[in-house]
Amino acid sequence: MAHEQGCHCVCEGGEASMLRHLMLHNLDKCNIITLYDEIFISNRMSLVVEKLDISLHNYLLETQGLVLLEDIRTVIQQMATALAALKRVGVIHGDVTTDNIMMVDRVRQPFRVKLIDFSQAMFSSQAKPGRILQTPQYRAAEIMLGLPFCEAVDIWALGCVMGIMMFGFELFPTTTDYDAHQVHWTILYQREQHHEDNSFNRRNRLDSLSL
Repeated sequence: MAHEQGCHCVCEGGEASMLRHLMLHNLDKCNIITLYDEIFISNRMSLVVEKLDISLHNYLLETQGLVLLEDIRTVIQQMATALAALKRVGVIHGDVTTDNIMMVDRVRQPFRVKLIDFSQAMFSSQAKPGRILQTPQYRAAEIMLGLPFCEAVDIWALGCVMGIMMFGFELFPTTTDYDAHQVHWTILYQREQHHEDNSFNRRNRLDSLSL
């Protein structure tokens, strides 16, 4: 099994302490990468974590983005479980992307996934307005605008992951907050305008029926 062997990854102290905290709460049982040990190599800390297979990003590249709806549902449900577990212990991941979702073993356990990379993770009590988190293509509006934020920013990012799996492209293919905000505004405004137009048309139809 792919996860029975450990692998090393160099990390910062913050990520190590966060993973220790998560292991104390047994969150490796909730689709979060397992931390086995910590070692120092040439005065640099390395984490001994479970060996995983391939990132969701690379898998989508290999398969040209062709994923069945039931498999998308399987991945999103597992990540929703992981984010719910993080919320229970008061942690925001802060960088949910297709690169940070790893397949455990695509041959033996198709679409069994785990969340990795807690280098940007923080406790909810540390969530201060103006703090920059998340990759731009996955960044929630409250982070862009420097507003108060909470664990919901991870749900937004997971929605972006789901969009990539469903449509085969990034919903917000931008590298700057300005461009991303323009896309957010356009999509949300058009959706609201569409609902208003439909409501107006329904009212007109009802009025004509009542005449």
